Amino acid sequence: MKAIHVNWTAPFFNRERLRGHGFRTTREIQSDTYDLPDYQILYTILSALKWNEFNGHINLYTDSIGLSFYKQLGILGLYNEINIDFLNNLDNVDPALFWTSGKIQALQNEREPFVFLDQDFIVKGEIPQEFYQKDMGIGHWEIPRGHYYFTKEKWEQDIKHLDFPKNYNINAHSPNTSLLYFSNPQIVDEYVSWHKKMIASNGDEIPEWFWLATDQGILGHVIREGKYATTTLSDKIFLADNDYGTVLTQKYGLSEQWYYPVYCDRRKDQLHWEHVWLAKIVYGVNPDLLKFDTQRFFDEIWESGGKQYLQHSRFTKYWDKKIHGY
Repeated sequence: MKAIHVNWTAPFFNRERLRGHGFRTTREIQSDTYDLPDYQILYTILSALKWNEFNGHINLYTDSIGLSFYKQLGILGLYNEINIDFLNNLDNVDPALFWTSGKIQALQNEREPFVFLDQDFIVKGEIPQEFYQKDMGIGHWEIPRGHYYFTKEKWEQDIKHLDFPKNYNINAHSPNTSLLYFSNPQIVDEYVSWHKKMIASNGDEIPEWFWLATDQGILGHVIREGKYATTTLSDKIFLADNDYGTVLTQKYGLSEQWYYPVYCDRRKDQLHWEHVWLAKIVYGVNPDLLKFDTQRFFDEIWESGGKQYLQHSRFTKYWDKKIHGY
């Protein structure tokens, strides 16, 4: 199955206005030219490399700056095709407020069945063919709770440029959008159409939580309104704003990150995948984990036969650690 990565560099150049603790490492980059932390480059390589190994070829949407950056790193060979025209001409969107808009709007360029995956989503095996048999597929569902999820009252209080969507179900699960499969371009068209309406804020002040509504929230609404059958890589459901509970704290009723519904297929979890997003939040406060995972991504690329993508001089220290142990 064909997949796409999307790297839109505009948010980087507006990074002083990026909100959320997940962007801490990006905001701290002191450079007038486009750059990324090593760990982000390495998980991008690993994501593309693993997709090529197990599931098919992968294409890249980026802009001229992203193309030049990837060329400098020597990693363009990961991609079967590269499109810079679309993102070079993307306008009428604030990249700091709606930093996922590049990836969402790029979806509409694909008309045949395809998979989108975030650069920090790594699939470490072959996706079963059953995943591709429905209208669309996602990595997993989420239980909406906490700051980034809204009520009708919150929407009407904070959002002035757009009415609360008719029939929007605030209690329903939200689709995680780090991996998406589309077999029907109509779903993409409806998703992108809603997204464009939501980001046309007319200069109004937009609360931080609204970006997720334009991304995950409205896709869930499209799925339910269209009654589009949706499959998952895992039937595990992520609980937002949880207590990070464990088996030891169950007796206190502390909530855990993941839950299985009553009717589920645990055989799906034989497929190994990794989404680095949650770890990125921790990296900002745990430098030891950041150091460990950065080396781990390097080692996994090496062990997967991707040494040719690790030739840039910025990776020398990881070579030394891999070969010499220091």
